[in-house]
Amino acid sequence: MLDLAPRSCGLMSLSFNEILRVEITMSVKTKIFPAAVAIAVILGSGYVHGLWSFRWTAASELKTAAEKMTKVPKVIGNWTGEDSTLDQRQATIGRIYASVSRQYKNSKTGQSITILLLCGRPGPIAVHTPDVCYSGSGYEVAADRTKESVDYGMAAPAQFWSIKVHKLDPTRPERMVIDYGWFSQGKWSASGSNARFEFAGRAVLYKLYVIREQTRADERGAFDPTVEFLKEFLPSLQEVLGSNA
Repeated sequence: MLDLAPRSCGLMSLSFNEILRVEITMSVKTKIFPAAVAIAVILGSGYVHGLWSFRWTAASELKTAAEKMTKVPKVIGNWTGEDSTLDQRQATIGRIYASVSRQYKNSKTGQSITILLLCGRPGPIAVHTPDVCYSGSGYEVAADRTKESVDYGMAAPAQFWSIKVHKLDPTRPERMVIDYGWFSQGKWSASGSNARFEFAGRAVLYKLYVIREQTRADERGAFDPTVEFLKEFLPSLQEVLGSNA
């Protein structure tokens, strides 16, 4: 079990030894452990901000949103997904009403992408971003986050934040690219520092993390696997969530 007890800084974080032990265990079982650790960090870090509660959100709207999440397709073009199970204690602490944690693999290219799709009340879902989570979990943010625009066939492109994090362990260095954004009222947005106020009037809010392991130090070149995945994934996802979500 990951150590997700609050630290003195007031944020949830994983100790280096705990992460290392998880990494050693998972490296034997699977090659996707960096993404799994990424999800653990994201969920665990929701403790403090999960206390922001919108008690007036109708239970029926949350239930409807959760039902939609079960219909997110596992097969999209050449991508086939395999689900993983989230720690329910972490989900409860983070005030996450429903979630989809899944790794998609492209049968032609071999590329793997991990997604974490969350839904719940706006307060807990709107806040806490990966650049905050990772700084206390043995990783370093390699560069300032950048805003990515993804044209996926809708009237307006999807907007996502993108950050790079790394752990320069000499025995097994890790580099990951994490894109994330919120979905509300039919559009994907990369909200700024006032996200919880921007989405305060919504009944339900969705948040999507897209995580991939870097294979080269230069990364974002002419071909970006994350963007290519999102171009295929987002139309199917929006069809499930609806234009008025």
